Amino acid sequence: MQNMIYRLDDARSRGILTEVHIADIHFNKKTNLKKFDKIKEEIYKNNPDYIVITGDTIDNTEIIKDKVRIKKLLLFLTDLANFTKVIISLGNHDVYLNEDLKFFKNLNELKNIYVLNNDIYIDESIFISGLTLPNKYYYNITKEESKEILIEHLKKHKKLTTNLPNNLPKVSLIHSPIKLTDKVVLSYLKDYDLLLSGHTHSGMVPNFLDKFLKPNQGIIAPNKKLFPDIARGKVINRLPNKAVTLIINGGVTKLGEHSAKLLSKLNFVYNIDLNKIIITDKKGR
Repeated sequence: MQNMIYRLDDARSRGILTEVHIADIHFNKKTNLKKFDKIKEEIYKNNPDYIVITGDTIDNTEIIKDKVRIKKLLLFLTDLANFTKVIISLGNHDVYLNEDLKFFKNLNELKNIYVLNNDIYIDESIFISGLTLPNKYYYNITKEESKEILIEHLKKHKKLTTNLPNNLPKVSLIHSPIKLTDKVVLSYLKDYDLLLSGHTHSGMVPNFLDKFLKPNQGIIAPNKKLFPDIARGKVINRLPNKAVTLIINGGVTKLGEHSAKLLSKLNFVYNIDLNKIIITDKKGR
């Protein structure tokens, strides 16, 4: 688990808050359930106020139809929710069709689980939004994630970007970080303190290769481009009057069920990534 202390420059938090941030569980028929025990153990040990999951909780929507198997995921999530609040945003593997949202709507009915599908969670200590990027953002004729579609989506969901509370730390859960360093995109997200993402699977960088690459660089991007610049770690976006920090979680699962057979056996060389994020009201970066 990586520990990240984030000091708020502008917002006034109520004391110190702790989040554990995970992403890309990619739950499927082959998921080793023992990893859930390891994750729970680590989370319980760190005693967070919130657990946030930034998308791709499932590997494909077919798993929802497997009533026996999906109960294993539900048990994991409800165990976490019995410990503290679990806040989930959606990724490109979670929803292909509108009917796929039914599973997540039902999940949202469970105690202490909040699925943010272009929606917000707010309490006396924190403001959290969850932006669901549309399929056409990921899958379009250019085969690139689309800045224009992201901006169009942000304009459509103004409640996520305007009139945010001044007296609370503000966090946005957005599955893909790929366009979150673009100055135009950031102009819509400028009131946030933290942007939390997943999606890139740490650029598929094993720990033993970490020192050979730039801090945020990966080996391969989701669109198969080599050596992407925004793939992992923490990125501080400097704006005229403040900084907006982007944290990219490397994911619970690096290689999903539909990876090539040889590749799918290589998950063991990658760590399960959990970020512990400490939010304090002391003046900082």
